[in-house]
Amino acid sequence: MRYVRKLGAEFNYKYFPNGLDNRFNLYFVTNLALTNTFYESVTYYYDAISQSRNHLSLMGGSGFQIKLFGKAYIGSRFNLGAMTYSSKTVIEGGYPSYYRPMFENVYLDGAIRVNIGYRF
Repeated sequence: MRYVRKLGAEFNYKYFPNGLDNRFNLYFVTNLALTNTFYESVTYYYDAISQSRNHLSLMGGSGFQIKLFGKAYIGSRFNLGAMTYSSKTVIEGGYPSYYRPMFENVYLDGAIRVNIGYRF
């Protein structure tokens, strides 16, 4: 049996230096994301294994949007930043637990996103 739970929050800020009225709009974006993932499984060798991870990502970048019609748009963006995580693994049955603290390792993170949207 395997149980998985994933929760997260993401905060974005877009800055349009030339406004939103043009057909082609460039913008700058910052992104902060926090995700918690929990796994629990029962195996043949161990009673139960549970693992919890917290991912933290901070990125910045730029993108563009093209106005299609009315308030509908299509666009893309490129982000680059840093990512770190903490993890805790518990194995029941007298085995040692493992813990990796946040900010022990920091990794390069990047994303390319394509979006379709509508402003209300």
